[in-house]
Amino acid sequence: MTFPEKQVYFFYGNEEEALNKARRELVGSLLTREEREENYLEFAPGVQRKRLKLVSVMPDLLAELGMVSFFPDSRRVVLVYNLDELYKRRKKSGGSGPKSVEKEKKGKKKAKPNAYFIRYLEDQLPETSNILIMINTENYEENLRVAENSTLFKALAKIGHVEKFSSRPLQWEFEDAVRGKRLVPAIQIMRRWIKKDPDSARRIVFHSLVKQVILLMQAKVRSKRKNALALNPELEQLLFERDIRYNLSRERDFLQRKYMQGQKGYTARGLQEALRSLLDINRYVFPQTTDVYVPDIQIIFERFLVELMSGKN
Repeated sequence: MTFPEKQVYFFYGNEEEALNKARRELVGSLLTREEREENYLEFAPGVQRKRLKLVSVMPDLLAELGMVSFFPDSRRVVLVYNLDELYKRRKKSGGSGPKSVEKEKKGKKKAKPNAYFIRYLEDQLPETSNILIMINTENYEENLRVAENSTLFKALAKIGHVEKFSSRPLQWEFEDAVRGKRLVPAIQIMRRWIKKDPDSARRIVFHSLVKQVILLMQAKVRSKRKNALALNPELEQLLFERDIRYNLSRERDFLQRKYMQGQKGYTARGLQEALRSLLDINRYVFPQTTDVYVPDIQIIFERFLVELMSGKN
């Protein structure tokens, strides 16, 4: 993998293995093994946190980026993981009262570290030979995405090199094949997906299968009702998850139509059996350190697809 000569690099996406590979190769091209001990530093969230606040690390981060290397003709390389300010903000409903105005003022205050950080990257970082690498992992199931329309993202794209590593198109193809009960394409797409990103694909494939089965079951329930979209509130709460990831009524219209069409190829009993099978598969997707033997997850997924899409279901 080759990279353009820049002082700022930003990699993001849901392909964890690809992100790690890009990091290893980029750092390897910038520093020798001997240089890394003195010239390489990482800023990452703690064990209990997924995101890193810019305001909490900026003093130390800028100090590192402004430091002169002990090695002649060398540079310092600083890596920042999962910067919170680069993720999309979750929308919250609110009125126009005093509390909303207060929140808006706080939002403006929070924007100041971003602006200062951008000015530093534009004006002061070029005065050094140091390198900043930023990596943000995305999780589509948890709706954790990078805000590509944010000011900070646009500044990084202008100043440095930005690259996305995402398997989302393969996931769309895979889910279309499952909804359409097309066994051979589903297995072929899944194999490509796992080969491309073996570390994260096993987890995302599992969550994708769980979602497909649950939403197909919900579509099956709707199909049995004369007025499918007019479920009473009590029944809606009982049958449909509040979690937006597993609620058919929260999906976009065109996806709801796909599920309503796809459920025709499955039986309610077959979908129930599939969900029970996924509960067993879960322990292989997330194995314990005490497990003596962990079977090949790809073979397990393929067997599940065969059972799900066979004529028996």
